[in-house]
Amino acid sequence: MLTFLMAVDDVIDANDALCALAESRYGVPSSRTWDLGVMRDNLGVFSASIELINERQRGATAEVTVQEADRVPLVHIHFERRDGRWLYAAEEPPRALAVRLNRLAAAIRDVSARIEQGDTYEEYVGAFFTKAMPQIREMMQMPSDGAAGPVVYAAPVEE
Repeated sequence: MLTFLMAVDDVIDANDALCALAESRYGVPSSRTWDLGVMRDNLGVFSASIELINERQRGATAEVTVQEADRVPLVHIHFERRDGRWLYAAEEPPRALAVRLNRLAAAIRDVSARIEQGDTYEEYVGAFFTKAMPQIREMMQMPSDGAAGPVVYAAPVEE
């Protein structure tokens, strides 16, 4: 899970740098056309902005319902109680996903480098579609059943 989260963070950092660079070079309307920053609020318990909606406990298991930013549907997060502590029970993402996210971050950085080298807006758009979009398409075509199954993580839950 940590490798996956680090890869997501890498994409978000590369995306934020690209958006800031494109905004300064080309202006506000063009820089957010393909902003991938929405990823930061699509990570369940790891989302940047979550609001607790409900919690339900049954014995040694609990389910917490949260809203990521202003999104629907709501997300249900599962916890297990072990040795007196609540632990987060997460689905492990496919290992290949972290690799593809790292490739996407590298592609986004390549697009930023082209802007720094003086690409026109049209060249920037072309670079994004030839470098970043193929990586995004690859991820969207990954089978969703590649997860390794539930993995339990220590969660910072206080009683």
